[in-house]
Amino acid sequence: MNNKKVIIASCHETVRQLLQRALKDFCRITNEEMCCNESELYEVIGTYEETLILLDKYFFGYVMDHKIRELKFRHKERTLCFCETEECSVNFGLRVHELGADGFIAHIENQEHLRDELRNAMAGRCTFPEEVNNRLKNRSSLDAKNFSDVTKREEEIGCLLGVGFSQKQIKFELGLSEKTVSTHVCYLNQKIGHKDDMDYIILNNQSFAHRKQIFGRTI
Repeated sequence: MNNKKVIIASCHETVRQLLQRALKDFCRITNEEMCCNESELYEVIGTYEETLILLDKYFFGYVMDHKIRELKFRHKERTLCFCETEECSVNFGLRVHELGADGFIAHIENQEHLRDELRNAMAGRCTFPEEVNNRLKNRSSLDAKNFSDVTKREEEIGCLLGVGFSQKQIKFELGLSEKTVSTHVCYLNQKIGHKDDMDYIILNNQSFAHRKQIFGRTI
């Protein structure tokens, strides 16, 4: 096992606990750093160069492109690996792959699987789930609209969904057709790996966007 510093960047309590327990039990790591938001991450990360950063899929909020690229640009020794519980969100995996992440671990509640993936990550061999790799082998069949980074309009819609707006209410709020709203929601759900509507609430909490003035008021 090498001497990489491990940082758990997660706003999701279950993800934090699963990763912390696995690092202790399988990698003998008990001095990992814990970050719940971006400001904490940047404060901690400045003191280390060779790091493995384990991130939950909500950590950066809706828009991740410049955040991932900035972390990778500053130090090539940084390894970014996203994590999620339950089944693999394939389009989210494709999205972070295209944005420059080094790996993505699904099913982290499976401790044996997580053990193997963490050991690989610590050795510099981060991977993506088989479902993601299979899709990447056939790029010509992929629709980039399903896994490109979240657009400004999709972010606005996500913020409204996160505070309880229905698609019908969003239609009137933004002056869009019902079909347009539905299309944006469909693409957004693919990109964020949507599993239930709590996802929007968590992403709102993590995203700076929901704290800005949107539509002339704070939502």
